[in-house]
Amino acid sequence: ANAKETLSRQQVQMEDLRRRLSEAELEVSQYKDLTNRYQTNRLEMKKKMKEKVELMREQEQKLSAKEREANELKRYVDELEKELSSTKQKIQGMERELNGAKQKLGEDKKKLENNQQVIAWLNRQA
Repeated sequence: ANAKETLSRQQVQMEDLRRRLSEAELEVSQYKDLTNRYQTNRLEMKKKMKEKVELMREQEQKLSAKEREANELKRYVDELEKELSSTKQKIQGMERELNGAKQKLGEDKKKLENNQQVIAWLNRQA
């Protein structure tokens, strides 16, 4: 009877160990699935991060190019403003010259009229 009891206990222990082994295998399988999902997620996140970094790099390059372009345009506008100012000054100088010439023309016209009157008077006297 003792050997039967021992055998029975060993069978119960063996069934318990088999059940534990099965549970452990299931748990290991679940951990493997979790690990695989984690690695997949990690790789996807890493890929997305690389894409975002590349996108940011491209945006920084575009921004730098736009800043250079804006600076060039500002320099061009500054040059045009200087040229405009210079041209305005030239025009003002020419207007002063023109006004002076008009004034001199008016004076010369009066002198001519006076000279013509003197000539006409002299011709009548002769």
